[in-house]
Amino acid sequence: MKDQVVSDLTGRVADLERRLAHDKAEYEKAVSNRDQSIDALQSKVRDLKRETNVLTDDYESVSEEKHELEEQLDKEHTQLINLQDELAEMDTLVADLRAEIDRLNQRNEQDVMAAEEHTAAAAQQALEDAAADTSAKLIALTQANEALEDALAAAVARHATGATEYQGQVDALKLEHDAHVTSLERRQQVVDLECATLQAALAQAQAAA
Repeated sequence: MKDQVVSDLTGRVADLERRLAHDKAEYEKAVSNRDQSIDALQSKVRDLKRETNVLTDDYESVSEEKHELEEQLDKEHTQLINLQDELAEMDTLVADLRAEIDRLNQRNEQDVMAAEEHTAAAAQQALEDAAADTSAKLIALTQANEALEDALAAAVARHATGATEYQGQVDALKLEHDAHVTSLERRQQVVDLECATLQAALAQAQAAA
């Protein structure tokens, strides 16, 4: 009878030892799986952070390029305004010279009528010389004005073409920039959601540990 009890106890001890070994193996397996899951989650979090940094760099690059195009367009516009101001000044000078010619012609007519015969020729010559000198200045100024008008027309055409091209580039870049920003924002939301999910899963896994 005693031997039977010992035998039963020995069997129960052996069974408990087998169950303990099995439970220990299962526990170690669960711990290993948990550690692998934690490592995978941490790796994915790092990847998402790197992707966020890349998206941020892309956004800054697009913004900088758009700013450079806008500065170039402003520079072209300023040059055109300066050229128009110069042309306006030239037009004013031409008008002043024409008025001077008219004044000299009027004085010439008055002097011819009032001068004596022996001084009329000299006065006429002096007035003609003055008128000729003023006329020569007017011709030179008119030629310079025409050249400036041609330069202005070319500059306007060039500016219009450049402005159209720059504006097209700015508009296209703005559309691309807006689309990129929208994509970045959506991607950032997805990244934030994934990070939050991963962090929650990581916290849950660490708590279970």
